[in-house]
Amino acid sequence: MVDTLSVKFDITFHHRVTAYALQMGGWLPLAFCSAPMLLVDRNVTGMLTAIDRGEVRGDIEANEWWLEFLNSQSFFVNPLLCAIEGKTRSSPSYEEFCSAFVEARAVLQKSLPKARIIDYEEKHYRAAYEIVKGFTLRYEAEVRFLACVAPMIAERHRDNVLPRVEQKICELAVSSGLPLRSFPLITALSCLYEPRDGTEPRIGRGVIKPSRIYSEEQAHNAIADLRALETLVAVNSLGGPSAAFCTRDKYLAALWCGMQITDLGWRGGVMTFSTTPIQQLFPRLNLGQHNALLKRLWSNDDV
Repeated sequence: MVDTLSVKFDITFHHRVTAYALQMGGWLPLAFCSAPMLLVDRNVTGMLTAIDRGEVRGDIEANEWWLEFLNSQSFFVNPLLCAIEGKTRSSPSYEEFCSAFVEARAVLQKSLPKARIIDYEEKHYRAAYEIVKGFTLRYEAEVRFLACVAPMIAERHRDNVLPRVEQKICELAVSSGLPLRSFPLITALSCLYEPRDGTEPRIGRGVIKPSRIYSEEQAHNAIADLRALETLVAVNSLGGPSAAFCTRDKYLAALWCGMQITDLGWRGGVMTFSTTPIQQLFPRLNLGQHNALLKRLWSNDDV
C-alpha cells in the first residue's frame, strides 16, 4: 500500500507577485519554477534595463526582488522570444532576428551576471528562425484580423447584441484564413464576453488592449504575446527538457492557464495539441452558454 500525504499552507512573499513562470498546466512564482530552461520576453528585459538605469517607478522594488531569482545557476535563460518579437513591431527578417537575440542576450548578461544565458551559433539561429518562418505564414492574417476586430470590442456590448458581434468576429476570422480555434480568436471572444460591469477578469482585454482606432503595430504587440505562448507549447512538444516562460504580464499568464493546453505532439511534421478554454475566460457566459460556444467553435479540440 502506498500512503499519500497532502499538505496545504500559505506563503507570504516579501513583495506582490510581478513575474510569472508559465509551465505546462499553469504557472508558478519564479521561486518555485523547476523547469531547466526559462524563456523570457521583452517585457522582462525591458524591466531589467529599467532597474539597471535606476528608474523611479512604483513597481521597481517588487520587480527587482522577483527577477533576482533569474540571477542564479538554476535555469538556462533563453532570449528567443525577444528575437521572435523583434524590435520593429513587425515580423523580423533573419538579420533582425539575430540582432534582437544578441541585444537581448547582452541585457541579460549585464543584469544577471550569475545566470546561465543561452547562446546561439549560426546553425542554432537558422534552426530557431524556422519558428519565425512558420509563424510568418499566419502573421499578416492575424494582424489584419485583430486590426479589424479590436474596434468592435473596444467597448462592452449589451447582452442581446453579443451573439451578433460574435458572429461577425468569427466571420472575420474565417475570411482572414484563421481557424475558429486560433489563439487570436479565442482571446477576442474572451474580451467580448468579459463582465458587463468591466470588473475583473478582463483577460482578453488585457492581452489585446483594443481601442476604437487600432493600428497594425498594436496588433503586432498582441500577436507577439500570443506567439510566446505558442512557442512555449512548441518547445515543450519536442520531448526534451521542459521549458517555462517568464513574463510580467498577469493577463497573459491568466490566458495561458485558461486555455488548458494538453496532448502535445507532432503529426506529419506539424505540431499538434488540444485546448479546452475554460469558462473563466468568458465570464459573462454561464456553463451551458460556455459549452455551446465551444461547440460552435469546433467539433473537437485537436489543433
